[in-house]
Amino acid sequence: MKICGSLIVLAALLEGATAQPRMAIAPIGSSKLDPALEQMLMLRSDPRHAHLARRLDPRPLSGATGGGERLSENEDMVPIIVSGDVHREDVVRAVNGIIGSRHGAILTAEVPADSLRPLAARPGIVAVEASRQLHPSLLHSVPSTGAHVMHAQSDPVRRLTGKGVIIGFTDSGINTPHATFRAADGRTRILSVWDQHGTGTPPSGWSYGAEHDSAEINGSRWWMYDLAEHGTHVAGIAAGNGRPGGTYTGMAPEADIIMVCNRGDDLWSGGLTTVGTLDGYDYIRSRANALGKRHVINTSQGTNLGPHDGTSLFEQAIDADIRAGSVVCLAAGNDALSGRHASAVVPSGGAVEIRFSFHTLFPQDTAAIPMEAWYSGGDRISVSCRKEADPSFAPSVPPGSSGLLTFDSVEVVFTNMVHSPLNGDNVIRCTLLPLVPVTEGDIAMVLRFEAADNGSLPDGGRIDLWWERNFEVAFLDHRDDACTIGMPGGARGAITVGSCDNDAGAAGALSVFSAHGPARDGALKPDIVAPGGGVTSSVPGGGFR
Repeated sequence: MKICGSLIVLAALLEGATAQPRMAIAPIGSSKLDPALEQMLMLRSDPRHAHLARRLDPRPLSGATGGGERLSENEDMVPIIVSGDVHREDVVRAVNGIIGSRHGAILTAEVPADSLRPLAARPGIVAVEASRQLHPSLLHSVPSTGAHVMHAQSDPVRRLTGKGVIIGFTDSGINTPHATFRAADGRTRILSVWDQHGTGTPPSGWSYGAEHDSAEINGSRWWMYDLAEHGTHVAGIAAGNGRPGGTYTGMAPEADIIMVCNRGDDLWSGGLTTVGTLDGYDYIRSRANALGKRHVINTSQGTNLGPHDGTSLFEQAIDADIRAGSVVCLAAGNDALSGRHASAVVPSGGAVEIRFSFHTLFPQDTAAIPMEAWYSGGDRISVSCRKEADPSFAPSVPPGSSGLLTFDSVEVVFTNMVHSPLNGDNVIRCTLLPLVPVTEGDIAMVLRFEAADNGSLPDGGRIDLWWERNFEVAFLDHRDDACTIGMPGGARGAITVGSCDNDAGAAGALSVFSAHGPARDGALKPDIVAPGGGVTSSVPGGGFR
């Protein structure tokens, strides 16, 4: 058995004892820190677990965010979202942090990893949230919505084609040469692209990524392919004009376009992230305001992690942007039938067991499979686990503690946090760290949730669990297909959109994959459904699919 942090001595005593997995437990350092950050710091604290900590560490960045501020590229910087009082920016700078974008009482920032706990301990800081990875969420959708009727109105006041409006996207990128994004005279309707992964001249007020404008695109001095295709497809649905054939026309074929290609700065080593997305919102809003144009922002990405009640800092920041004038459309997600949500009621004085299985087809040094379980703030629940074939559970991790459990093929990290600063509820984070690629079949495991303290559960004992998207993991029992809308779809002021089918014979039916509401607190989401199944749109290379 191995353990980290303050329990190195205990770990030494346990090593070599038996092959039976054991759990060693350490107290949580700060309830203001996201449990993902708590887990990262816990593993970093013991040199013997550096190989695990690296799998939760963010990758080094080529440049720092915000207003020309910059630290050494050798600094071990962690991207975060911070909420606090009016002095929050001074507090971030006091721990050698750098400021990114601002969203009401919330800002994005980067701080040295060793400064995370000092930052959380500062007066005026309410919560610190990890930058999370976001995952992508998608013949003739326009007739299904009736948009073609608005496109054809002879009265210019009634004709709605997006003319004079900017649609901003935070996504994988956009295929800039595609004819569907060009006007009749051949000039691009793409005002600018902020490639947050790119090298070159950043946008004004920023010090990472590269900005490219319409002049560069029209002059063929720069172009983007969008290898992932997702951003090009989404942009075509919203703002493509169908050129050259005019068949696959989007909803707003005369709108201008701004694309933010989100950077990869998350705790799971790559992809589209919450910090990059919020920085992109700030960029889109600033560009639109400078041009005196109305703007709409679309994000067809999401994560299954978070409280699922609209209180994550990411969602609170989006609501702040909406109050500042942005119109934001969000995808509900595609996890209705994924088996990644389960719910159960822990009985007073008793326990409930929930089975799941997973396998990995990726290298073990990049795999970190996270899950979060949320339950009411008045209850206290302990957690443990075992392999399905094992005869007994490891000792439980009680509320207010973290623990690391080592099996022969996987390590499991638990963080059991009481009274999240987001909403006052409690959250248990579980991260699977496979030690070897699991390619010969699924590994089945069992989670055990037990009433803690005196066994009383005054708030009823309900617990909801979500595995992250895009991993080969699913619950085997207690599966619940309700409440499967991902973050940031719970943002209260956003238009959260589910999917209905567009295929012949099934048009208008709710897509089987479209995430279901309500939110965990009972709020009604999604707000609307629109064609998302069987939709043909632009793809890189000039075609449609």
